[in-house]
Amino acid sequence: MNGDGSNQHAITDTSGSSFVWNPSLSNDGSKIAFEAHRFDTAWSYSIEMINTDRSGQTTMITAAPQSTVIHPAFAPDGIRIAFTYTFSGNYDIYTIQTDGTNLTNLTNTSSSYEEEPNWSPNGQKIAFSGGGEVWVMNSDGSNRIQLTGVAGNDWGPAWSPDGNKISFTSNRDGHAQIYVMSPDGSNQINISNNSEIDSGPSWSADGTRIVFSSMRDDANWGEIYRMNADGTGVIRLTINDTYDGTPSWSP
Repeated sequence: MNGDGSNQHAITDTSGSSFVWNPSLSNDGSKIAFEAHRFDTAWSYSIEMINTDRSGQTTMITAAPQSTVIHPAFAPDGIRIAFTYTFSGNYDIYTIQTDGTNLTNLTNTSSSYEEEPNWSPNGQKIAFSGGGEVWVMNSDGSNRIQLTGVAGNDWGPAWSPDGNKISFTSNRDGHAQIYVMSPDGSNQINISNNSEIDSGPSWSADGTRIVFSSMRDDANWGEIYRMNADGTGVIRLTINDTYDGTPSWSP
């Protein structure tokens, strides 16, 4: 859809027992990576990619039985995608090239969850969630630093286009709200500050606005909203009888 909520239309075909989730747009706006959940005799999970003109849908990786692949995130170079791979109960962050080659485990841990990767604008770092906190690491998986550490859970980090802020979701105040902080973890501020659930922030290309999903306005499933980067000027973009969530703003 457009940034004002108009021209809503489907990009993918989810006929039958299937659904798609967590879209990520390439920096040039030409491609969308997403996770697909499909059912034949059992559920299968894959990371797929499609052109924004709805052509050229491809599957980059399909999870083995008893595992899932979720949370794709395009690198700024448009060549790599980071994602979460769950196997034998472990959640690790991997990268893969868009042609399906060079699958690499960045976190490679056996006792914790690392998920929801998001690249810094210069491609040098990846923010992610793990153990109920937000972390950052180099894009090769080295130098992991914990950014949050208060009571409650923090998840879903997203870098601002200028690299000066990271937005994320936290329930530290009793229910999910959207926060922003500096890339070193300082200056953590609740910007949505609402009595209902807000989650899944995504920045506009100019860094002045954020789209997100919310249960406010008596929404039964969750709708997409837009606000200024300081939390003011909230506008509802979708009104549907089904769930609208995990928005991703185009470059």
